[in-house]
Amino acid sequence: MAQAFRSIRTFRSSRVVRAKGEGAATLVAEGGRIAAVRPWDDAPRDAELVDFGDRLLLPGLVDTHVHINEPGRTEWEGFWTATRAAAAGGVTTLVDMPLNCIPETTSVAALGAKREAAVGKAWVDWATVRLDGGVMREVRLGAASLAPFPTRLCATEAALEGKPTTTETTSAARRVLLDEARPIDDIRSTAEYRKRVAANLLEEFLTELARGGEAE
Repeated sequence: MAQAFRSIRTFRSSRVVRAKGEGAATLVAEGGRIAAVRPWDDAPRDAELVDFGDRLLLPGLVDTHVHINEPGRTEWEGFWTATRAAAAGGVTTLVDMPLNCIPETTSVAALGAKREAAVGKAWVDWATVRLDGGVMREVRLGAASLAPFPTRLCATEAALEGKPTTTETTSAARRVLLDEARPIDDIRSTAEYRKRVAANLLEEFLTELARGGEAE
C-alpha cells in the first residue's frame, strides 16, 4: 500500500526564487507552509524530499484579474485551459472577472452556472468576488487544492459575505475553512496537509484583495 506523505516535506532546487534573487536552496514545509529555507544540501533526514533539479521553484502566485469566459464563450478561454496554464506558470489562485461569460456573473443564478461549469476542470483554486465600497459581495470560492474532491466552500463564502477585507475577516474565514473542508488522505498528501494548503491560499488571496487587487 502506498504511504501518505509526511506532514514535513522538503523541496530542493538549484533555482529557488527569493526576495534577494535566485539560487540553490532547500525549502522545508510544515502543514502547507514554508517553515524554513536551508542550504541546498541541508534537508532534514526524516522528511520526504522532492528534488526539482534546475527547475524554478517559487511561491504560488495569486492572479487577481482573470477572464475565464466559461460558460458561454469557452472557446475564448475556459476553466480547463485557464487553470492548467495558471498551474504551469506557478499561479495557484485565479480571481475571475464577471463580464465575458454568458450569462455575465452578476447574479446568484449566474454564479451557480459558473460553479457548475468548473466542476472537474479546475487545476488551481479560483474565486469570484465583487467589492462594494471595500465590502465583499457575492463571494464564490472553489478549492481545487482539496483534490481529489474539488469543492465549493459554502460556509467560508458565508463568513466573507458582507465583510470588509480586514485581517480579522481573513483570520475568521481561515478558521471556518479549516472546519468546513473535508478532504481525505491519498497517496499524494494527507487530508490535514491539503486543508492547510487551501487555508493558506485563501489567506493569500484575501491579503492581495485588501492590497488593491480588486475583483469586480
